[in-house]
Amino acid sequence: MDIKKYVKQECVAVNAVVEDKEKALQLIASIAKRNKALKKVSEEEIFNKMLDREKLSTTGFGNGIAIPHCAIPGIEEFVIGILTLPQGVDFAALDKKPVKLIVFIVLPEERRTEHVRVLSRISNSLKDKNNIKELLSSKNAAALVENFLRQTYLDKDVKQDKKYNQFTITVQYEEYTESILNILAEIPDCYISVIEADNAGKYLYNQPLFTNLWSNEAQPYHVIISAVAKKSISNEIIRKINSLIDDNDNKPGILMTVQNLFYVNGSLDV
Repeated sequence: MDIKKYVKQECVAVNAVVEDKEKALQLIASIAKRNKALKKVSEEEIFNKMLDREKLSTTGFGNGIAIPHCAIPGIEEFVIGILTLPQGVDFAALDKKPVKLIVFIVLPEERRTEHVRVLSRISNSLKDKNNIKELLSSKNAAALVENFLRQTYLDKDVKQDKKYNQFTITVQYEEYTESILNILAEIPDCYISVIEADNAGKYLYNQPLFTNLWSNEAQPYHVIISAVAKKSISNEIIRKINSLIDDNDNKPGILMTVQNLFYVNGSLDV
């Protein structure tokens, strides 16, 4: 999905000042309404949808970042906007820190799968502190949009390639699963399954030969992530997941294999 089609300069506010979370959502609704894609939607409806989403759980995910979002039936295009708030606002963020950067998304209710990919790509780009610093230092709306699009641009968006690879990633550390899924979810035409599995120790423990060598408590967490992605983007996926493996100092617990696929047909929903 090409994010740049949905980020409009009129939906950007630099150095905004709001008193609290509700005022921030009201400002978001006002700014979002400037986009022609929402001409048949009232500010009140946008605000209420955003507020309802926040009641489920905060979209302030930490490090001064929030990505409020909502789905509205009947609209045809995504609306993405950005606000910088140098003074910060209490957004009930997970880490309790004030939010200084907001990226909001209004999406067609019928396109939730695409929403997952957009949300994953944006959240991944905002995990980089240098990216956050660059966005917050933007002097005007044009610079803010330019910086944001450069950070979220995926070079392979425009390349069509019918050749696919299969990724199989075995994970024994729960804290890495979310990061791996986020990496895969942002990739267009990437089909993902997560399989709950058991460590081999569970089976070996029950065999007399290994009774004294294996503990039933060893490595209780074990999942297998299977994904099919275009070969043209495989190097990018490998690079990002390898960075997680390297962060883990190559200790046992994460294993990635990649296979060429002879035949692929059909698709999966996220």
